[in-house]
Amino acid sequence: MPSKAPGIALLLGWGGVLPFVAAAVAKLWGGPVIALYALAWGSAYAGVIITFIGAVHWGIALKHPDYKKRMIHFIWSVLPALAVWPVMTLPPLVRLPFLVIGLGIVWIADMLAYKRGHMPVWYIKLRHGLTSVAISSLVILGIA
Repeated sequence: MPSKAPGIALLLGWGGVLPFVAAAVAKLWGGPVIALYALAWGSAYAGVIITFIGAVHWGIALKHPDYKKRMIHFIWSVLPALAVWPVMTLPPLVRLPFLVIGLGIVWIADMLAYKRGHMPVWYIKLRHGLTSVAISSLVILGIA
């Protein structure tokens, strides 16, 4: 597997954290109404991203040669979406801790997949940075 990230992956990955950063900035420097919207936007986006990251394992499952492990990846790929769905019914401030934990859990799952050789090194390095920015932004949303 290549060790250097494709340019498009870098562009889309870092572009994909901009809504997290924008929500945190809006919460810090926007007025009270903007701050409420920022909290809602940032937490909703976190739910979308957790679902997206989980779905990466569907792709791993499609190529995995071992039937049992393939089934585990298929199942894992939908669990983040199923877990986030009820969380998204909570008020934005209440759901933030669950979303931070969710981002951590999907990061751990990706680390395990990487250690088993299912993901290239560039992907996991990119995930470290992206997840750090996303979690930091959510923490700012929660405490600002």
